[in-house]
Amino acid sequence: MHNSTARCRTDAEGLCLRPLIEKTRFVVRDGGLKWEIDEFMGVNHGLVITEVELSDEGQQIRAPSWLGADVTHDPRYFNQNLVEHPYAEWRREGVG
Repeated sequence: MHNSTARCRTDAEGLCLRPLIEKTRFVVRDGGLKWEIDEFMGVNHGLVITEVELSDEGQQIRAPSWLGADVTHDPRYFNQNLVEHPYAEWRREGVG
């Protein structure tokens, strides 16, 4: 069973776009909300993105003091775009 699992993983990795999105996710509860904080590694090292789960799109929240700018609608932060134009390139270009 272990060999077939390893083979499936290898086969699946062959289908992935490169570079891979490498990140560690931390979950923090603050203000009654669940915040998911992604710390990126590899070519996106230095980028930290936070997501919060809301009950609906119009839910009003009090932003914690540690929260940065809202990038919800900024396409640079979408996973597909982080593969095609990694954060490391932004820093070299003086963007971000």
